[in-house]
Amino acid sequence: MTTTLPNVSLTFPSNFTNAKIYVKAQNSCGASIEKSKTLSSKPAVPTAITGPVAPCKNTGNLSYSIAPVAGATSYSWTVPGALMTLSSGQGNSSIIAATKATAGPCTIKVGSTNACGTSGKKSLVVNIAACIREYEFVNNGFFFFEVPEKIDIFTTDGRLTRSIEQPSTDMSIADLPSGIYLVSMQYADHITTRKIMVAGQ
Repeated sequence: MTTTLPNVSLTFPSNFTNAKIYVKAQNSCGASIEKSKTLSSKPAVPTAITGPVAPCKNTGNLSYSIAPVAGATSYSWTVPGALMTLSSGQGNSSIIAATKATAGPCTIKVGSTNACGTSGKKSLVVNIAACIREYEFVNNGFFFFEVPEKIDIFTTDGRLTRSIEQPSTDMSIADLPSGIYLVSMQYADHITTRKIMVAGQ
C-alpha cells in the first residue's frame, strides 16, 4: 500500500514473518532520500520434535531435533532436569541429551526465537524406561550386571553343552568350540534367551 499521510496503520496476516516499510519526504522542489525499516514478527512454533520417545535410563547421546523455522535466529530448549540433562546444542535446531538414573515420563520443549521474542513451545512426551541391563558378552565371556540363578548353553541343533547354577559375575566360555550357541539365563521372575558367537582363540 502507498499513502501520503505522515503516519500509517498496518494489518499483518497470520503468516507474516518480515518485510520492509519505506518513507520519503516530498514537496514541490522534489523528494528526500528514502528511508526504510525492517518489520519482523515472532517466529512460528516449531512443527514437531523428533527423537527417541522411550530411551533407557542412564543413556547418553540422545539426539532431538526440529525442522528450521522461518525467521528464527535461535531455539530455546528445556528438558526435565530431574530425569534428563541437555548435553549440547542449546540455541540450535538439534540437541544432544542424556537420561539420568530415574525412569518415568517427562516432556522436552522447544520454542523458536528472534529479535521480536520467542514463540510458543512445542512439546514431546518421553517415557524413560528402566531397561535393566542384564549382561555383557565380550571376548568369549559373560559379565553379569544381574546374575542369573542358572545358565544353560545349547548348540543350534538343541544339544545342551553346559549348565551352570549360580554362575559368578564373570564367566568365560572361551573353552567351547567356535560357533554359535543359544544361551538361556533363568532369573527368579523371567528367562532371557540370547544367541551368542564364540570366536576361536
